[in-house]
Amino acid sequence: MKLLLLCLLFFTASCGAHKPDVQSILVKRILSECSERQECEIQISDAMPFSWDKLYFFRFGTLDADITKMIETDVSFAEESSYKYIFMKNGQVVRTEEHRVVDLDNVPDGLIRFGTTDPTGMFALIEPASRLRVTFDRRTSGTSFYLMCTDCRR
Repeated sequence: MKLLLLCLLFFTASCGAHKPDVQSILVKRILSECSERQECEIQISDAMPFSWDKLYFFRFGTLDADITKMIETDVSFAEESSYKYIFMKNGQVVRTEEHRVVDLDNVPDGLIRFGTTDPTGMFALIEPASRLRVTFDRRTSGTSFYLMCTDCRR
């Protein structure tokens, strides 16, 4: 399983001008720091190949209009039923990404999910120094990862 994920990450990273997706970067960090343990803790401050000071992770089903209100910046995504990443630096969006989820009981291999940090349960706000507890979720459809901030403000 680990070898398959590493091969997938290598293939994705070696495709010319294609920038690696956030989930691939996070899976690489998790596998390098956690090995095969069921649970561990990581930090992602230096994992991303760009500068950022806030990461918003929105649960699937969160509407663009709600996201825009929460982060006070216009954003739009192709899918309502997707997990959404929004990286910001000094109040400006520097990168967005979304990952469509079709069936929550049959999650794709390498899927990253975050525990929410806000009272509405809609998103997680992660800062570069945040510590994230990682739990492996192994199913027949593959291994996904659940990340929960251990020191974020709630």
